[in-house]
Amino acid sequence: MMNNGVTWESCWPYECRNANCNERCTDWDFVQQKIQSYTRIPYGEVEMRRNALANKEGILISPMKIYGDFQYYRGGVYECDENSGYQGMTVVNVIGYDIPENYWIVRNVWGTGWGEQGYMRVRHGGADEVGMYECFYVAVLEIANHLWYLEPKGGHYY
Repeated sequence: MMNNGVTWESCWPYECRNANCNERCTDWDFVQQKIQSYTRIPYGEVEMRRNALANKEGILISPMKIYGDFQYYRGGVYECDENSGYQGMTVVNVIGYDIPENYWIVRNVWGTGWGEQGYMRVRHGGADEVGMYECFYVAVLEIANHLWYLEPKGGHYY
């Protein structure tokens, strides 16, 4: 993403299949975004992660451990069942959080038919992140500022 960039999802929607590059929109090179830089936020640094979101520092991404119950998530605050079997890793966009209920709001790439219309709430509790991997990354896009807005709603920030 630093060297070649990535285009808007509306230009080339994600599908779980091998796709031909000719299926993207005709102006894909114009709407392509490149990462200028990224910063690693260490494991357990919940306040740093919240601040990165609230201060619109960039797009917050995180690897996430996937267990068997993940694919069946339909709603509510997710707390993985490690007994359902480790399935691997995925990467999610962390787009917000709720302080009173202690969860991250994340966007998955599996489409609107999964979870809460493509989103999920993942429990957090300090250094014992449930399901989330050891670090988050803040990626700064070349023209990311127009993508961000801050809208406090109770304990939510998006």
